[in-house]
Amino acid sequence: MKYFKVVVWGDSIPAGGPGSWPEITEHIHNNFLNTGTRIKVVNSSIDGKPAAAARDEFAECVLEHDPQLVFIQFGLSDMCYDGRRGSRPVSTPKEFKAHLKEMIVRCKGIPAKVIIFGNHQPAPVFILPDGKTYPEKVMEYNAAARKAAQECNVEFHDMSQLDIPGGTWRDLVGDDYIKLSELGRNLYGNKAATLIMRHINNM
Repeated sequence: MKYFKVVVWGDSIPAGGPGSWPEITEHIHNNFLNTGTRIKVVNSSIDGKPAAAARDEFAECVLEHDPQLVFIQFGLSDMCYDGRRGSRPVSTPKEFKAHLKEMIVRCKGIPAKVIIFGNHQPAPVFILPDGKTYPEKVMEYNAAARKAAQECNVEFHDMSQLDIPGGTWRDLVGDDYIKLSELGRNLYGNKAATLIMRHINNM
């Protein structure tokens, strides 16, 4: 049986372990949105992996799977200050945008369609070394991701604007206030499955 192959390339948000949003995406599509084409989702996401490092792992994370569609979601690990660059984060917003653009170009060269996910609203409100709050920084990196997508002519979806029926953004996250709750994983999975269905139906 032939499958429509999808790779999810990201950090801890899509990595997620059992019940991750990419796993939910495959289940929802194949059992509820399947119009004749089954999908196979490969989750190449790694907890704590920034785009700054992932960009050099294209061959093993994406290319060897020969996908027709790639979801890319990074940013939360790139915006961290881990001490290795002194007063600079792992990737500045400008660097982050450049990393994403290189990743997009490589994916399009397979050729594969690309969808960029901006990150959801986190709960921590601590102040980062540049004086901005954690949520403010997430929005700054989402803006960089949006620009990368626009400049490369690929889809961008801001998950901080995700519709949460009967809830708030706080319901999306778990006990660490950053990673997704069960509801968050399901809403992400529903969103991604719907986007895949649209891509398949437009083929």
